[in-house]
Amino acid sequence: MRNSIKAALAATTGAALLLGGAGSLAYWSDEEVIPGGTINGGSLDLTSGDCGVGWELNGEDVTFNFSRPLVPGDVLTKTCRYVLDATGDNLQADVAASAPDFGAVTALTAELDFSSSFTLDAVGDPAPAGFTPTAQITEADDGKELIASLIVDFDFASATNASNSGVEYNAAPLQAALEDITITVTQTNATP
Repeated sequence: MRNSIKAALAATTGAALLLGGAGSLAYWSDEEVIPGGTINGGSLDLTSGDCGVGWELNGEDVTFNFSRPLVPGDVLTKTCRYVLDATGDNLQADVAASAPDFGAVTALTAELDFSSSFTLDAVGDPAPAGFTPTAQITEADDGKELIASLIVDFDFASATNASNSGVEYNAAPLQAALEDITITVTQTNATP
């Protein structure tokens, strides 16, 4: 009996040691600090916009509410210049112009076509004669001038240009409202 008492006592003592020692069990650990730093954000902006005073009609300056009615074959043009602020190693952005709303749909508005093109050049330089149009910019274009060429064409060759002649003649001139046009640069994902 003695051996069984000794065995029971030893088991009880071992269990007590295990339970009591669980709270003081030590294990190894280590840590290292990774230093932080400043994160600089890039930028995308059109600054110093210059669109001049008015539009050109067939190469001649005109202002709106002008008294020279458009006829098929006439072309309204406008050139706007913006300095690009484009910073960020992986910056890539598309360039676009919103198509203007010509107001209530009439035979005249159906015959007006809008188009736009863009080129990049050094600030202050005239648009080069043989420029290559661009539809996208990157950080390499930072500080360059974005030249927007806007065109409203009253198509001479259109099969539908009977807006105010023959059976479509209207003693009161047809009108179109050339609403605002918005130039946008929109970032696209250039990162792999």
